[in-house]
Amino acid sequence: MKKHRQASLQRDAFLFCLSQTGNFTIAAEFAGLSSASLRYQADKDSQFALAINEAFREACDRLLYVAFERAIKGVVIPQFYQGEEVGSIRRPSDALLRYLLQRAGNDEAKNKEPKENEADYEAMRTRLTQRLAQIASEDDSLSTKKMD
Repeated sequence: MKKHRQASLQRDAFLFCLSQTGNFTIAAEFAGLSSASLRYQADKDSQFALAINEAFREACDRLLYVAFERAIKGVVIPQFYQGEEVGSIRRPSDALLRYLLQRAGNDEAKNKEPKENEADYEAMRTRLTQRLAQIASEDDSLSTKKMD
């Protein structure tokens, strides 16, 4: 019974780390398991394979959030004068935002039937607005947690 419980805890640790990093090898090492044994288990256990796919999806969502954050809010760049830091500016990335919007449009186009070169800008605008609202609410909750 102890052995089964430890194996279950190791699998949970693997799935958690995978959802955070998106890296199969790092997650396996974190859980103290070999990548080969995990792949073998996933081949034998479809539920475990689904859990691995879900963990990868979570990691991708996290990465997408970070990319949108960087594209919209930017990164902080320190400003120096005569060798001393005098402040900082926040620089968003228009190129990254364009890429993300183009990719979102392409993903949407793959999932619906094409209509003679007709772009559905309203649907893309709605989708973008919803995603940006979600990012803003997540950012607000993170800011609140940091203040606590």
